Amino acid sequence: DWFHFVKLIIAKPYVKKYQQNSLDKLQFYTDEDQERPRQNLSDGESDTQIICGADVKGNYFCLKISLRHTLHAEVSIEYRSNEGKIYRLPNEPQVFLSSISSRHWKAAGLNIEVLQPFQRLRITYNGFMRCCSKNINEDIEGEVENVRFRFLWNSGSDPLRHPVDVNINLLTEAIARESWKDGDWIDMLGSNWGYEQYGALNGFFKSESSNEDEFLYLPSWRRRSIGLSEPQELKRDFFVFGVLKDGTVFSVGAKSIKSGCTQLRYGTVLTSSGHLHNLSASDIQLENLADNGDIPNAFSLHFQANGKVYKCVCHVNTYKISLSRSNSGWILKSTIAECDVNSDQARALLYFWYQNPGKSNLPENFFKILRFNRL
Repeated sequence: DWFHFVKLIIAKPYVKKYQQNSLDKLQFYTDEDQERPRQNLSDGESDTQIICGADVKGNYFCLKISLRHTLHAEVSIEYRSNEGKIYRLPNEPQVFLSSISSRHWKAAGLNIEVLQPFQRLRITYNGFMRCCSKNINEDIEGEVENVRFRFLWNSGSDPLRHPVDVNINLLTEAIARESWKDGDWIDMLGSNWGYEQYGALNGFFKSESSNEDEFLYLPSWRRRSIGLSEPQELKRDFFVFGVLKDGTVFSVGAKSIKSGCTQLRYGTVLTSSGHLHNLSASDIQLENLADNGDIPNAFSLHFQANGKVYKCVCHVNTYKISLSRSNSGWILKSTIAECDVNSDQARALLYFWYQNPGKSNLPENFFKILRFNRL
């Protein structure tokens, strides 16, 4: 309608200023500073990193580590082989909560070491994982095995920083779609910041039941988010990470912020020629995409980057849906899909995140308790 058009015009300069303010803050941080885990998290904040990888052969890998404001970390790891095996941490579907001595990317046997900021990471794990080769759900248990993996993550693109590098049209459209009840509507974009980057995972996965190492080379994407923790900030989050046969890689999604935009779309495309493009448009509608938690057998979405429109039809494997949950207040359903993207085929990881109100299992911050007792 006409008022929506007016809001787009009004919002654009404010969004530019919002992005510029974020850029000004980044000027004080070196690449090393930006890659380093945050040491000064406040109550309700977290520092979260997700790393995904997939290939057209049907191998998938995904890990998530979230450092909380207390000295605790939530860890989730999943590897799906093209033979149909699924490896997850033994405590799943309950996300592993680990005490940590300091805020590093290290918990529960997982270690992420920054060898060169925004260029190279070393990712290792040595511990137990549960292997399931049947249709997976929270009632089916597999055998627990000792597992080791070791990957080098090499960058394939420059990082795109949020909100600095996000296409301004996506941000203004997200704001214009909402009701403006007061003059603080720019705050609906949220205060979290971070980055995303494409690369490749190169290394091996070794389990007790396998006679030899599985050597993997997986096109990859990672996302970092710093600020309010997911259960504090979000109602929903969804993304699809896809790898096309021609070498193109993409990540497209949308999230709903509790006190902000209900449809904040995001995404990027890395072409087979190595060119990285932000999304300029997307038609993802969260309310029409598994909003009740039931993952559909198939769905389609359109997105645009660098003037090219992509039509992605996802044929979802609903028999291989993994469930993860945390007492801090969320549920994650993830699965895989075969996709038709324009005239090409792709393999994809699907990520459906939902808020799930519950009592946090995080203890009180030790220093907060100490201050209280001294009063």
